[in-house]
Amino acid sequence: MGTTQYKYETLRSLAFGSVTANFVAVGTAITHPAAKVEITNATDVPLAVSFDGINNHLYLPATTSRIEDIKLETGPSSSLPQRTVIYVKHLGAAPSSAAVYVSVSYHKNNS
Repeated sequence: MGTTQYKYETLRSLAFGSVTANFVAVGTAITHPAAKVEITNATDVPLAVSFDGINNHLYLPATTSRIEDIKLETGPSSSLPQRTVIYVKHLGAAPSSAAVYVSVSYHKNNS
């Protein structure tokens, strides 16, 4: 019988100067079905977060983080699908410092 490991993808980021009034991808698409996603807004302005690049899905105040624990909130077989891209846009004034970060973790079965 195999074991399950908890793994992390490479940290994704988007510098403040690249955050616009239109949705911009924070790094590349998710490579594995995600068990947990942490989005950190280290900028000095509130952001909207989108999982489709069109609709506002989450509000993220300036200098805050949000953890989406998909497995905990929706069940052990749930995940954010691989190839999902996380987008952000500023709400109001453009940010003048820092960046946005996305951390993705997943479960890997070892047989």
